[in-house]
Amino acid sequence: MKIKFIALLAFIALGISSCDIGDDDQPRVFYSTLFITDVEIPDPFVFGEVNEIIVRYNNPSDCYRFDQFAVNYDLNIREVAVISSYIDSENCVEGDIPTEQVLRFRPTSNGTIVFKFLTGIDENGVKEFLEIEVEVQE
Repeated sequence: MKIKFIALLAFIALGISSCDIGDDDQPRVFYSTLFITDVEIPDPFVFGEVNEIIVRYNNPSDCYRFDQFAVNYDLNIREVAVISSYIDSENCVEGDIPTEQVLRFRPTSNGTIVFKFLTGIDENGVKEFLEIEVEVQE
């Protein structure tokens, strides 16, 4: 019985140690921040309701896919950027592809909210933004 148990443990250990999770034949996925080109934003926002913001940007090739919005909060300021995933592949068709996504925002207080949409980075490495102030009404 003890020999069967040891043999079973050895078989399991061999199976675990022989697993290769890195398959070189599979394309690799990377993430990139893309710059926003245009925004359609309702003004005013309605307190407590979901308000839809249309965010436009360009995908550099057809291998890029929307992943998420990165939103940084600081009091009444919201800094927004687009995060995209892309597949490392030689079969990508290069060229700017106009794309849009909807950012849903539910204000939790009245007043003014300042949205700063990332539009680029200047030659000194400083982020550039499209700033839009929106009033929130009851």
